[in-house]
Parts: sequence; C-alpha cells; structure tokens
Amino acid sequence: MSSESRILIDEVVLPNVDVYWHAAVTDITMAILFGGKEQTRKQWDNLVKQSGLRLVQIHTYSPSLYSSIIVLEL
Repeated sequence: MSSESRILIDEVVLPNVDVYWHAAVTDITMAILFGGKEQTRKQWDNLVKQSGLRLVQIHTYSPSLYSSIIVLEL
C-alpha cells in the first residue's frame, strides 16, 4: 500500500445506544446463524488501530440499517 492508497469497507457501523430495530434484528440474526456480530464505531476504531491503519471517515448511506463505507489509510 502506498501513502496515497485507501481501503474502502462496505459494512455496518452501529451506534453505541439507540439502535433502530431493523439493525438490531440483523445483529441478532448474525449471532444466531454465524456466531458473528455487527460492530459499533468504537469497536471499528479499536480494530483499525490494531491493524496499523487510520480510520479517515465513515459515510453512512443507509441510516436505518447503518450501512456505511469505512475509509482507511496508512
């Protein structure tokens, strides 16, 4: 990766509180079917820091489901 490169991640970024029920159902479904879960902004920040990258921006394009584009750089 060069210093001008960007990584774009299309993912859900949940708020810490007051989650819309649509997103909560998706999170519960992931836990039941796959043993996974959706991540909050704070959890994304921690994950990105561990990778050595920097979280530049989160653009949420579906407010009720919190579907977002996460922009990372070196």
